[in-house]
Amino acid sequence: MASQFGGVPVRLGGDLRAGAGCMVDGHPYRNGLRMEDTTEKGLAALLIVMAASWLAGVATASPPNRTSIGEAIGNLGSDHDRAVAAAHALRAGGADAAEAIREAWPSLSPLAQRRAIAPLRSLAESHAAAVEALVAAARSGDEGIQEPALEVLAALPGRGRDGLVALLEDRSSTGDRAAQLL
Repeated sequence: MASQFGGVPVRLGGDLRAGAGCMVDGHPYRNGLRMEDTTEKGLAALLIVMAASWLAGVATASPPNRTSIGEAIGNLGSDHDRAVAAAHALRAGGADAAEAIREAWPSLSPLAQRRAIAPLRSLAESHAAAVEALVAAARSGDEGIQEPALEVLAALPGRGRDGLVALLEDRSSTGDRAAQLL
């Protein structure tokens, strides 16, 4: 079946929903792609362009700054979507994020403290401030904060052990639990 579309000759072949092709101005198309563009050379060029675009995006991405880290900490107590985005930003924040969470810990709501445990888990592998925040979390009276913090400290080699040793001084169930985990 041949027809004109905007003055360009178009010939349809088969059922387009089934992926059949068509001819537009003498060039074969399938699923909206010009067939000459889907050759191995075309696919290789497409992959190179996609890889370059991805690398450019990675190269220009910068870690969160102190302002965005502060906003992320504030969003830990927000709705689920904002809290998840905040946790991702904090994981990428490195030492600045670890220090900011440690400093803000006493003022965070219990919900925000529970949500801060996940980014602290990642940050504690490299940053002492995150371990200090986890120690503060382990001293919480809220079991929903205390227990995950103790589990993270127990799972961390080196730094986590240091945090558990610091908790041994506590004359409470927290100190007893830290002794069990050591």
